[in-house]
Amino acid sequence: NINNEYYIKMKLKLLFKIVKVLLLLLLLLLLLLLYFYYYYYFYIIIIRTLLLELIIFLEPIFICSIPRQRWTAPSNHTSKPNQQWYYQVTIPETAP
Repeated sequence: NINNEYYIKMKLKLLFKIVKVLLLLLLLLLLLLLYFYYYYYFYIIIIRTLLLELIIFLEPIFICSIPRQRWTAPSNHTSKPNQQWYYQVTIPETAP
C-alpha cells in the first residue's frame, strides 16, 4: 500500500515535470515567434526608411537634371545664414 502511494507520488512528480517542460517549450516558441514577427516588421520599417532617405537624398539631383528648374537666390541677395532659397521654374514658350 505504502509502495503504491509512493509510486503514485512519483508519477505525479514526473507528470508535473513534463508539464513544466512543455510549458517552458511553449513559452520559448511563443517568444521566438514574437521575436521573428517583430524582427520582420522592423526589417520592413528599416528598409522603407532607407528607401525614403535615398529618395530624399537623390531628389535634388533629379530635379537639377531637369533644365527647366534651377536654384535661384532671392533678389535681395546677401550672405546672411537665414537666406531663403527657392525654385525658379522657367516655363517654356510651348506651354499651353
